[in-house]
Amino acid sequence: SELSWNDEFGGDIWGVQFFRDSGLLSPPTKQWTAADFDFDRDYKRSGVAVLFPDTNPDLRKFKAAGGKLLGYQGGNDAAEYPGAIVDYYETVERTMGGRTATQDFYRLFIVPGMDHCWGGDGAFAIDYLSYLDNWVETGRPPDVMIGAHLSDSKEDVSFPLDSSVPVTFTRPVYPFPLHAKYKGTGDPNSAMSFVPVAPAR
Repeated sequence: SELSWNDEFGGDIWGVQFFRDSGLLSPPTKQWTAADFDFDRDYKRSGVAVLFPDTNPDLRKFKAAGGKLLGYQGGNDAAEYPGAIVDYYETVERTMGGRTATQDFYRLFIVPGMDHCWGGDGAFAIDYLSYLDNWVETGRPPDVMIGAHLSDSKEDVSFPLDSSVPVTFTRPVYPFPLHAKYKGTGDPNSAMSFVPVAPAR
């Protein structure tokens, strides 16, 4: 996401307002700017740690109540870094007794190339609610979700996508830590041409 950092943090909303107001970096007597950030000092007094605290990984009560948790994160998200949700998910796995026990009720999907919740270079248009509804109603967790990259990334689309929506390509998105790999044959713009693979060790 490095290429979008200037847009996210150099502009007025994120770069100045967030750190000045929410990050609590601005003394009352001074108007803080991004150029004032002191890498050796400011992180210690920033309120970011309060805004984004560690989350309790003990989800036993949630699981026992029949809860289902479908988490997703854009792999190109510059506002909420993907490493944080991956760290949380792996901590849940260790707390809940391993991957199999966790994926019975909680699955995490990292969408390659997707920005913050929507947009970006990846297949960002995914009907998360339908996948979650199906999991709750049938008891079958999603082993794959199909995403679409739209040439017009406006957010007012509805699912299922109709033929008027400009889809550039589709991709499968698998539960973490699996990711999609092109089979080597077939249309590279079709999700059907990809298979799940585990990360290299």
